[in-house]
Order: sequence, then C-alpha cells, then structure tokens
Amino acid sequence: MLAGLKARIRLGLIQAPRNRRAKRMKQKEAAISFMQMVAEGKVREAYDGLISPDFRHHNQFFKGDRRSLMLAMEENAQKHPNRRWKSKRFSRMPIQ
Repeated sequence: MLAGLKARIRLGLIQAPRNRRAKRMKQKEAAISFMQMVAEGKVREAYDGLISPDFRHHNQFFKGDRRSLMLAMEENAQKHPNRRWKSKRFSRMPIQ
C-alpha cells in the first residue's frame, strides 16, 4: 500500500506528506482521513494537506480543476454542518 501512495505522490495526484506521522500514513488511511476532515467541515485543510495542487477530477457537475470541487465541498459543508461520515467498507483502488 505504501508503494501505491508513493506512486500517487510521484504522479502528482496527492502532495508529499509534511510530517513524520503523515509519511507513514498509508493510502487507505489518507483517503479515510480526507473524508473525515471533509465531513467535519475542514475541507480546505483536507485539500491543503492531502490533495495535490495539480489535482484533476471527473465529476461531471463541476469544472475539472481542484478549486471548483473544493469550493462545492465547502459550500456543502456549510449547508450541512452536522454531517457525519463513517467508513463501513473501504477497498484500495489499483493504480494504473
């Protein structure tokens, strides 16, 4: 799993971790951490700490850039401040 995280960092899909604890964070833990932070309304912190500045997405409802999706997630967090997120089942997606 750690090799997958390193590959995503090399590809620019996520930023390199900034501290020792984050360096040991596995891909699955990083994704879960991101989702928990977003659910808590810490969208900008989640993006700044875990998502690459060059991030592109394929959500058809928003422009493909990082900023558009982040702003929509922040707006959603403001509309639904008491949202909770719990990981019930999580599988690692293969890197192509």
